[in-house]
Amino acid sequence: MRKRWQAIPTLRELDLSENWIDSEGAKALARNTTPRELELCLNGIDDAGALALARNTTLRKLNLEHNFISAAGATELARSATLESLDLSYNSIGDAGAQALARSTTLRELDLGGNHIREAGIAALKSNVTLSSLELSGQW
Repeated sequence: MRKRWQAIPTLRELDLSENWIDSEGAKALARNTTPRELELCLNGIDDAGALALARNTTLRKLNLEHNFISAAGATELARSATLESLDLSYNSIGDAGAQALARSTTLRELDLGGNHIREAGIAALKSNVTLSSLELSGQW
């Protein structure tokens, strides 16, 4: 399945949620510069996959909800020069990941629901001046 969609040169949005492509699949997807939006929920993607996706120079919107991304993966995604919308809800980024993402100058929309973010992470996110939408529900 990983290579089938690569033959579609006009593809701008791709949803492969719940396919368990894992980080190897994410690395393969990251090499393709056609899609601008990727939906990769529930795929077993970890920090290695996040690093590969962060290096893609054409992605504008990325949904990695319910994967295995920690603060290290969030830090790599925060370095992306092209991501404008990022959903990392229900991963494990914690305060360190939130602090890294707060330094992003390209993100406009950010969903960090269910990531156990506390005061330090929330304080850092408050200082970001580019975010126009921020979701922090479920920080129990």
